[in-house]
Amino acid sequence: MKRTLPAVFTVEDRYEILIPTETPSLMWIEVGGEVFCDEINGVMRSSVEVHRIELPKAILDREKNYTVVERVIIERGPYFPTSDAEQRTAYSFRPCNKPTLRAFCM
Repeated sequence: MKRTLPAVFTVEDRYEILIPTETPSLMWIEVGGEVFCDEINGVMRSSVEVHRIELPKAILDREKNYTVVERVIIERGPYFPTSDAEQRTAYSFRPCNKPTLRAFCM
């Protein structure tokens, strides 16, 4: 597993956490006993260069920490892929309470 650190973005009433990776993998975030997946139409994404996971601001602001869970895909099968064991990484979080914060990329 080779990936960089997560980047947390604030978007209205939610956070979007982006996690670049070079390895096909399933990824989700656990916060306060709840699970938030990188999925589309109920199917977890695994063949992406950047995992994108959304969660409500209120939960992460309250808990002030989250855990990224990843399972690297070993082999794709006809129904289910074979994946490696879960790799868990915990991060602390400090909420940003600046309502007028804006970022622009050129």
